[in-house]
Amino acid sequence: MTAPTGDDTGQLSKAEKVELLARIDRAAKKQLETTQILRRAEQLIQEGELEQAQDLVDKVGVVAPRAARLERVRALLEKRLAREERLLRLKEMEQMVEGYIQKGQRPLAELALETLLDFDPEHPKQKEYREWIGILGEEAEQDRRAREALAAGRQALTQEDFKAARKRLVELRRHDRSDEMAPAFEEVQDRIG
Repeated sequence: MTAPTGDDTGQLSKAEKVELLARIDRAAKKQLETTQILRRAEQLIQEGELEQAQDLVDKVGVVAPRAARLERVRALLEKRLAREERLLRLKEMEQMVEGYIQKGQRPLAELALETLLDFDPEHPKQKEYREWIGILGEEAEQDRRAREALAAGRQALTQEDFKAARKRLVELRRHDRSDEMAPAFEEVQDRIG
């Protein structure tokens, strides 16, 4: 008869115990390494290094998809990525509004501001943008009045109504923000008399 082995008695042999302890040790090391990587990913997220954090999260997702902190770190990363995307979109919309204002394109500036306020109804610069757009509206109205005065003045000159032409010239000077229309009108008036 042979001596009973670890298998026959329900106990582990010395070699099996060593192998089991080695497997437990490897699992513990893997868990520790995964935890350290995820901590580093969290630190990178806080520092705004989102691409590097994403790389670490992806790495852990491949080697330890059921790691304890993985889902929490993924959620934190997604939240930060969404926040960064929102800030980027806000910046782009602000640049559009400001660009249209600088170019004097009131209707487009109004539309861009409306879009911005749909995205962020409490935008901190909305009052400033509205004021600038209002100024553009006032300038557009002045330009319209200047063009009307110029046209009416020219008409008066062609009809040789010099009194009406002078009246339109005064009106034109008052509304001509660029000071470009009045000199041309004065030159025509000087030629006529």
